[in-house]
Amino acid sequence: MSTTLTERYGSWRERNPLRRWRLLTFTPMQSVAVVLGVSLTTIKNWEGGSTTPSDETLVRLAELTGDVGLLAEWAQWASEALVSEADKS
Repeated sequence: MSTTLTERYGSWRERNPLRRWRLLTFTPMQSVAVVLGVSLTTIKNWEGGSTTPSDETLVRLAELTGDVGLLAEWAQWASEALVSEADKS
């Protein structure tokens, strides 16, 4: 059985490193936004893949989450989005 684009996006979105950490720690988006000094919309955009945090912010996210592998995880997650975009054409 093949998956739809919507299912693939949902699965990809669920693997977002920030989103996974937030859900595991019961941390609201708003709390992350306040700590990082960004808007709630920015957090939503990062988790949805429409924008990406700067390298400096990724370092701050790694410190916040205690995940030293966050930068590599984020790069892997973002590269999966590029593959998905290529599949559309």
